[in-house]
Amino acid sequence: MTDIYICKGALAVSKHDNYSKIEEIRRYYSDEDYKAAAELADSVDWTRVKHWDALAMMTDAYENLGEFENARDMAILAYNRNLGGKKLVYRLTELLIKTGDLDEAEETFNEYCQMSKNAPDSYILEYHLLREKKAPDRELIRVLEEFKEAGPDERYMYRLAELYAKNGEADKCAAVCDNIALWFEDGDFAEGAVKLKKKVGAELSPEQEKLYAAAKVKDEDLAKTSKVDFKGQIDPGADAAQNSEKIGAGAAAAAGGARSPDGFLPSEVQAIDSPAS
Repeated sequence: MTDIYICKGALAVSKHDNYSKIEEIRRYYSDEDYKAAAELADSVDWTRVKHWDALAMMTDAYENLGEFENARDMAILAYNRNLGGKKLVYRLTELLIKTGDLDEAEETFNEYCQMSKNAPDSYILEYHLLREKKAPDRELIRVLEEFKEAGPDERYMYRLAELYAKNGEADKCAAVCDNIALWFEDGDFAEGAVKLKKKVGAELSPEQEKLYAAAKVKDEDLAKTSKVDFKGQIDPGADAAQNSEKIGAGAAAAAGGARSPDGFLPSEVQAIDSPAS
């Protein structure tokens, strides 16, 4: 990993001044005023900051502002000081993917896998890394199948079903859609699953027909309100699960944040789910 040294502010910043500014940044951060925190951060000599919580705070603030390169650099500063443990390595891998530093992301991904053997969240990193590298669908399917076996997650199960549909595997698509509808019962992804199942020509159960009807009503209501459009992200022709993620990203951006419900990646306006603390 290449060392990155950050000193955006004045070259001569006393230890006391640094501390006072970081405490003020904490107040902005706790109020979710990430813009003010970032503006003040420009005057801090971060090369003199050795506390993980302060570096983690600014990494998160920059990420919420969509300033992924600044967030990455702050995370690298912590990484070079051996702070944060495996949680930082996971976060840094996220940020390297976001900034398109895919070779470095692969290095930290492998490091994370060594630190957290058999951790289910490693599949999420691998999926997004492969996606950004334009890997074949078969590779994405492999990762999502393994993640599904490690534990159910409606969002990534839905993506697996979409990939099956895209590659002409209707039976596998329908089976995953059945699991989503059964395990999660309702919500955007369950509704999206029954719509996708019907789209590939599979017969819906009576319970799924009810869910499908409810989804159609929701889509009609969404189409009526599509004028309240977050920068053109609502697509009346898309299903509820797809629009749910897009609307979440737009709402976050409108509020000054950059994260969507699962999300982050520039190519899909999404973020990677972070591992549990």
